[in-house]
Amino acid sequence: MQFLQSRCRSTFVLVWIFGVCVSCTPINRADAIFEDYLYRMSNVFQFDEIALPVVTIESFPSRRKLQYQPPQLSLNLLEFLRLSRCELQRLLGARNSSLGITMANSQHWLYELSFIELAQQCLQTLASSSKTEGLRQQLELALMQKRSSLEEIYWNATWGSEEFQYVFSAGITPMTQQQLELRPIVLEQALIELLAGANYWQSLSDDERRTRFESQLAVLASEKYLGQLRVSMNLARQYLLAIERAVTDMEDSSPLCGTARLSRRTEIMERVFMRYYIGAVQPMLSGLHQRIEQIREVFMAAPATEIVRAADADDRSFAQSGFVGTTQEHALIDYWQAVWADRAGSEWRLYQQAISSHTLMWQDVLRRCDRLPH
Repeated sequence: MQFLQSRCRSTFVLVWIFGVCVSCTPINRADAIFEDYLYRMSNVFQFDEIALPVVTIESFPSRRKLQYQPPQLSLNLLEFLRLSRCELQRLLGARNSSLGITMANSQHWLYELSFIELAQQCLQTLASSSKTEGLRQQLELALMQKRSSLEEIYWNATWGSEEFQYVFSAGITPMTQQQLELRPIVLEQALIELLAGANYWQSLSDDERRTRFESQLAVLASEKYLGQLRVSMNLARQYLLAIERAVTDMEDSSPLCGTARLSRRTEIMERVFMRYYIGAVQPMLSGLHQRIEQIREVFMAAPATEIVRAADADDRSFAQSGFVGTTQEHALIDYWQAVWADRAGSEWRLYQQAISSHTLMWQDVLRRCDRLPH
């Protein structure tokens, strides 16, 4: 008896664990929603298992392709010691330390801004002595060099950073409906500020920009949000195209309604249309569309995204703009045009076309079955 009770308790625990695992399954995730939709449609239109079309995706450019190699500044050690009256000497000392030599792109960017500020202060200090004429000239030359490469270092700290790589990297997990219902305001604000331009960051105090720049980069590094959006977008396109192709083939060979407009299969078709397409698939598609549009608006509006706005234009407008660009800029342009641009052939445009085509498929089916709302 005791053995049976123990065994029953064990069985109950196993059942409870299994139930918990099943209940935790994200059934509202994009792949689960589309897989369920495919299953329902195959039952209605009686097509066999189908293979999803292969979607070739363009990876976000590697940091090696995106990063600039700005010239390194080196001051003579003797001259460096003569800078001791200036706060700049401490900054140079930190830069030449073991940690300074291997600093991250964001730290390099913040260092350059601090160097420019402290160098300007140092020049004012040295102006009071005629003995420092040579040093002033060398420092002015260094300051000119720093300013000329500032935009490249800013690019490295944003588009060429690990954090931008992460947020754009293709996620392996599609979005859930709950994720799509929430606007990523924190991410949008982080992107807006990070891409506000070099002049904006120069206008902030040293402490403020150090805190804000690093904290906004941390937001990007917290989630592969743009990668998840992209995976969900392409997954939706794959399912919509595959289902449409299967339904069209079956309708051509064996129409659902045929001569009999009312049948059990017709009723099931209407139920699938209302409950699974209108009730589950369309909200997912609508949420994806809305979130991508909002993210695109952020990139279209940010001051430091002229390159993205140029890439978003069609081929003719892009050619007429006379844009030349660097190798690094063209790496980003190629990616943007292949994925997020609202132009022919991009993943974003193909996604919209798949939705439109799938909608027309349903209209055709409902019309044939005399179920299209008048």
